[in-house]
Amino acid sequence: MLTVLTVLLALMAVAALQKRPLKPISKSSVKPLYETLGFGNSNTSDLHPIGQHVANVADTSVRMNLLSSKDGIYLLVLTPSTELKTTDPLVYWQAEDDKSTNLNKAKLIGSLAGSGRRSWWLHPSMNKGSVLIVSPGIATPMAAMPLPKAGEQEDQS
Repeated sequence: MLTVLTVLLALMAVAALQKRPLKPISKSSVKPLYETLGFGNSNTSDLHPIGQHVANVADTSVRMNLLSSKDGIYLLVLTPSTELKTTDPLVYWQAEDDKSTNLNKAKLIGSLAGSGRRSWWLHPSMNKGSVLIVSPGIATPMAAMPLPKAGEQEDQS
């Protein structure tokens, strides 16, 4: 009986592989959506560097680059030298006039977990202010880096 089930399962697997539809994962109609959200946009030749900062966060160096498109939209790029030694580091944006460490008015941009480069498109109203790196277990930011202005190449610790 077990041999019959084994043969039957093998035949069903082969039949399923032969009968599966050969449809692409995504159609060309979703391409504008991906481009609008910034996914798959590897054409960085249209981006111009604004400036950069480096900060030490949990014994790791984090480089922040700010790039600008022709349309005035900013791309924030954070690159840690190694994985941050903290749980789930989050990246927030805080307005320029808000100097407090209270995160109630800060806007969550994304996660900095892992050791890879991360990038986010910023809303045009977010071109001034600071980028905060926060661990949810710690009430205060571990690092605050002001967004660079044109030509700034300054190191922050």
